[in-house]
Amino acid sequence: MYVKAITPKPERLLLSGKLQHDFPWMEPFLRMKFSYANRGVQNNNHFAQDGVSLGIRYDLSPIVIRESIIQLPDDAYCHYIPRVLTGSRLPSFYIDKGQGPCCFDLLNKQGFTLFTFDSADENYVNLLLEKFMENGIPIKMVNIEGNPTDGHIGSRFESAASYLTESLVLARPDRIVCWHQRINEEELSPERMDELILIVSGMGWKTADDPACVAFDKWLLAQFHHQMKGLENTFPKAVQIKGQTKSEAIAQAKLKTKDQVEILTKMKAEV
Repeated sequence: MYVKAITPKPERLLLSGKLQHDFPWMEPFLRMKFSYANRGVQNNNHFAQDGVSLGIRYDLSPIVIRESIIQLPDDAYCHYIPRVLTGSRLPSFYIDKGQGPCCFDLLNKQGFTLFTFDSADENYVNLLLEKFMENGIPIKMVNIEGNPTDGHIGSRFESAASYLTESLVLARPDRIVCWHQRINEEELSPERMDELILIVSGMGWKTADDPACVAFDKWLLAQFHHQMKGLENTFPKAVQIKGQTKSEAIAQAKLKTKDQVEILTKMKAEV
């Protein structure tokens, strides 16, 4: 996210004035720097954050079918690239040659939505839908006929074009793609369909046994410890919790508070 300042900080303003006074030849450079730093990064947009708000991805989420190759790098902070990837936001497009409703308006608000394209096999799709219904998981099918880019121009075309290689796309109510199958990709066997349903529904969540998730959690913890360096004494009353229940943590906090009160009382008495 980039938020540019309209007016520089006072010390920088004074420094710029001093440099301009002592080195007159620097005036054009200082003017150019001031103009560039305050114009934003996209057509005077001072809040260019599309890559943050729209491009976030849950690559290692335990309730999506993980890509065989994690797509790196992430989107730039100020630029969103629409892509059909598990864990990413469903790219926007309009049906009926761009004149119909948006794909977001067609999402099942209480379950999953399966977008099917012309290349999808009807019997294969019906079997997948039956598997969902057998497990009591609500799912809605939306068939997209023709080229999804028809009637789209500009950024809309770029977003709709991400579906040209897709055969099936499974989306959650929160607009996140949890599974997709590309054209000419191997179809799932009935056993793998059952595994798919267990994962995306959360019924087969096995984060503790997933090496990738364990490694990611360790990395996040290391980042947190790094950010907290130098702040050890900032929270002197904090209570460490390691495998404790809520009641045990509360009891420990009360005991620590009691000890602190007794120490303060003793110090006051001595004074």
